[in-house]
Amino acid sequence: MPADPTPTPPATSASPSDGRVSKTLTLPDGQGRGGLRVQHLAGGRFVDLGVVAGGASDRVRQLWDREQGEAAVGKLLPPGPRPVEAAVLARLRHPGVVGLRHVASLADGRWLVVLEPAGHSDLEARVGDGPLAAALAVDLLTQAARAVGAAHRRGIVHRDLAPAHLRLDDDDRVVVIDWGLARDPSLPHSAGAPVCGTPPWLSPEQAAGRSADVGPAADVHALGALLHLALSGRAPYPGAAPDALLAAVRGAPSLDPRLPPGLAALIARSLSRDPADRPADGDAFATALQAAAG
Repeated sequence: MPADPTPTPPATSASPSDGRVSKTLTLPDGQGRGGLRVQHLAGGRFVDLGVVAGGASDRVRQLWDREQGEAAVGKLLPPGPRPVEAAVLARLRHPGVVGLRHVASLADGRWLVVLEPAGHSDLEARVGDGPLAAALAVDLLTQAARAVGAAHRRGIVHRDLAPAHLRLDDDDRVVVIDWGLARDPSLPHSAGAPVCGTPPWLSPEQAAGRSADVGPAADVHALGALLHLALSGRAPYPGAAPDALLAAVRGAPSLDPRLPPGLAALIARSLSRDPADRPADGDAFATALQAAAG
């Protein structure tokens, strides 16, 4: 994600038909000319600057938080029950889990979910420069596993751990983001579709649509796959997304033979077809990872 712009306070103009106030925002030198038409959200606290460059969808918005005086990222989500991500993050307080700054129901029925800043890069970008040193890979995945383990202790399963969802700051601190597909037993509407997640990081049970079998071990499968990516530069299920999905269903990972033996053994265990053969949850994976690296 690119660096956040630092806008100056907007000047008021006419109000739009939905009751929100339309503003004209003048960006600093080099950020644009002639001002940018924007809108205030959530009682005027947040200025919507538009779609985040490089974001996965137009729901991810660049915001200016007038109360905090800083840029932020928010999601504009459809009307309906309180968004799963907002409800899950309200229950989770962990340094490795993205923080929830604000949630509001807008006048048009949509939801605004505003998240705390979460690094300037991600695992996908870091590995784009080549495989990581084993010590760094172990550190990053241990952090991610501890964060996910905090969710598992509350019965929450992320279900969509992927390289872009492990955000990194300049000190290589990991923050796990994108909890919108999480399953939380306290939220009946969080069950979701039978198949949800991102190939090739899906577990076999997810890829096969066996939602009743999807638990913390599904996240462990993803952690093992991400560890393989960090160490080798590629996923354990190489190929296009449909091929990776079929490979996950068949339980046939292709591991890099150059992996350190102890870490290779943990990856193979974490990618087991049977969830019962994997480390039980994020905390168990983190403990096993530290032992394998020792």
